[in-house]
Amino acid sequence: QQLGLSARELAAVPLDDQVPPVTTAVVLPPPGSYGWHNGDATIQLSAVDGGDLDKEPSGVAEILHGFLGGPVVVAPGASASRGLGEEGSFNLQFSARDLRGNQEATRSLLLNIDRTAPTILAVRTPANVNGWSRTDVEVSATCSDALAGIEACEGPETLANEGAGQAVTLAAVDRAGNRSTATVDGIHIDRSPPVVSVTGVAGGQTYLRGAAPAAGCETLDQAGLSGVAVPAALAITGGTTQGA
Repeated sequence: QQLGLSARELAAVPLDDQVPPVTTAVVLPPPGSYGWHNGDATIQLSAVDGGDLDKEPSGVAEILHGFLGGPVVVAPGASASRGLGEEGSFNLQFSARDLRGNQEATRSLLLNIDRTAPTILAVRTPANVNGWSRTDVEVSATCSDALAGIEACEGPETLANEGAGQAVTLAAVDRAGNRSTATVDGIHIDRSPPVVSVTGVAGGQTYLRGAAPAAGCETLDQAGLSGVAVPAALAITGGTTQGA
């Protein structure tokens, strides 16, 4: 079957071309290592009609291409291009036909696009009711991606140093190269107990009755840490009273 050629054009077509053309497809930009794009992609189609070794080819007439389940586009000539920006997995089917009407078997190319960053949820070891921890704090993450899937999900990460206002940021990367992060902040760690000291009197000292200084106590916490929640209470025990 000749392709709508005039009598003059038909007369110029080699009669003994019985070999269909061959189409190659190039995707630009190339996909990532997992076969996914995270942006627009273009498929460039190029067809060559080689014919038999000892026979003259008739030449490429047109390239037919379309995504599976969609309309077919007929592009005259030996080259065509198809752009795609929509998310998902798409099967492009294509073939070329020469001027003698020989058509190659349909070829296919799978194109995957994922523009959406993955989802990441970060959680930490719970603190006490005052928002402080006195042991290591571990921050871990749960990652998911609906299209390309997860390539990397960072964590867990452990904080051990004392201090207030610490933070951990973890990242998720999908197989299309999209990246997202989650931060857990407000992490406070205090491993050190408060320091209690007695005031007013000294250990091992003897005081005259009626002349002894008032005894007391002081509770201090290290600067920058959680602070004193319940101060120490003074309790006096032992000792003897001697008459004048």
